[in-house]
Amino acid sequence: MIVIVDKKLHEPMYIFLSNLCINGLYGTAGFYPKFLMDLLSTTHVISYAGCLLQAFVMYSFACCELSILAVMAYDRYLAICRPLHYSSVMTKRRLSQLIYLPQSIQNFIAIEFLLIPPVMNPLIYGFKLTKIRTRISAYLRQV
Repeated sequence: MIVIVDKKLHEPMYIFLSNLCINGLYGTAGFYPKFLMDLLSTTHVISYAGCLLQAFVMYSFACCELSILAVMAYDRYLAICRPLHYSSVMTKRRLSQLIYLPQSIQNFIAIEFLLIPPVMNPLIYGFKLTKIRTRISAYLRQV
């Protein structure tokens, strides 16, 4: 919301950040309702159409997430004229796929991709940026 409200933040990197947050909301809206319903229910059944819809939402969420991150990385590359060293998270994820792990841990790692980023992205990408942090503190002082 801070990027939309404050016209001084209408720059490419901040617009990418707001798109990342909106995409996170889209992904959680496609995942959490069924996930929470399965946690509270004794039967874990989904219709074929529901399965296709959830798969479409999850794949489009993942594609958009990766595309936004790639565009952000390229934007930073152009801004600072050197390669952006981005991928320690991906390296850990790839390593876990190569090592044999029990099925329950593999399931947790697969779900972690859907649970953690929507919550952490606004914090990691937003509060680290001085302009965002300054604007949030200015708005909180007004309230």
